[in-house]
Amino acid sequence: MIEWKSKLYTMLFICFFRITVGGIKLTVSPSNDVEVNQTVTLRCELDPNPTPPIIVSFENNFTEKLCFLEHSNGKCITTPDSCVTDYNASCHNETLYSLQVSVPWKWNGASIYCQTQFSKSKLVVFSVKVPVTSVILTPTPIIALVGQQINITCTTSYCYPPAYVTWYMSSTDITSLSIATKDETEDFVRTVSFLSINLGKSDNGKHVFCIARNIRDQSETSMMNTVTVLFKPEVTSYSLNPYIVIEGHRATLKCAMIAANPNTSIIWRWSRTDRPNDVLYYGPNYTIPNIQRNRSGSYNCTASNSIGTSEPFIINVDVQYKPEVISNLPSQYKIIEGNTVTLECILIGANPNTNIIWRWFRTEYPNNILYNGPIYTIFNIQRDMSGPYSCTASNSVGTSKVVTIYVDVLCKYLFF
Repeated sequence: MIEWKSKLYTMLFICFFRITVGGIKLTVSPSNDVEVNQTVTLRCELDPNPTPPIIVSFENNFTEKLCFLEHSNGKCITTPDSCVTDYNASCHNETLYSLQVSVPWKWNGASIYCQTQFSKSKLVVFSVKVPVTSVILTPTPIIALVGQQINITCTTSYCYPPAYVTWYMSSTDITSLSIATKDETEDFVRTVSFLSINLGKSDNGKHVFCIARNIRDQSETSMMNTVTVLFKPEVTSYSLNPYIVIEGHRATLKCAMIAANPNTSIIWRWSRTDRPNDVLYYGPNYTIPNIQRNRSGSYNCTASNSIGTSEPFIINVDVQYKPEVISNLPSQYKIIEGNTVTLECILIGANPNTNIIWRWFRTEYPNNILYNGPIYTIFNIQRDMSGPYSCTASNSVGTSKVVTIYVDVLCKYLFF
């Protein structure tokens, strides 16, 4: 019914309605398209030298007689008294009469006219608007888990015509995500607008509000609600990965929080990746003094808040150490003069175990390198080659301990 009325009033509305019929014309100023309780002036003008008796009435099509005016002997005679008290009626002269009216809602769609005993003006149809006076946003506050869909409602006051609701998240228009319904009474209508939105972490701290408008250049804005999006922590590390440390040194693994909401009461946990339930340390920085090679491996860092636990950040720890070498030969290695001797050193551990540099030397002459390699062969060994021989292996960390083999060259005695 309200929508039908609106179309009719629009067709009938003229911003400044002025017509003449039968020697009488009615003017409405400023307009017959008004807000409720807006004051307008109804001016009824007769042709010169009107036929007496000259009594002008202002009426509407609801059979409501507003006022009767008669210009007599320079005076304005009004009936009833409300002509003066309510309408500020005036008789300017014998041909011009006016009323000032605060337009009530019941004039919406009403036809106003003025008339004398002999003539009647054309009808002026009023379109009366009731501005929206409030819009309420619910719920408040707005708190949701990340990724959760929330439903927010904006409800306008009853008004006419129906108000249009625009939604904003901070400065972004998000009206396209909403739907609206109309709640009608006999005369008025309120708009109920529903917004459904999935909230992300980037929405945390933004402001949601709506604006309702049904009259040009007039609007009502709801309270601004700050969005709180709750999410579990996100962590990273500013340590090098892999984290390379020399055996025996101090290792410090550092974890940092990128974001979390709430970001209080954070619980940090460090664990070995292969033993996630074995908590090594509670805190963002995990220090291992005098780290040993068996501590190499991957370590997990997690942070927890009341919402949940972060995905683990994995740091790979590489404990490097210098080579360790042995020899399977007896420490006293006997060989007959003239034979071939093979001395061998075996690498049992090194990190890194690439680019190993081997050195064989006579123990008493360590700077005189005899051979670079794990196996040192001496062909046709002679008695003067008896003595201790040493082997070492080196990597980027350092040089192994010396392995020494005493070579005893056996020979026959010569008699002269």
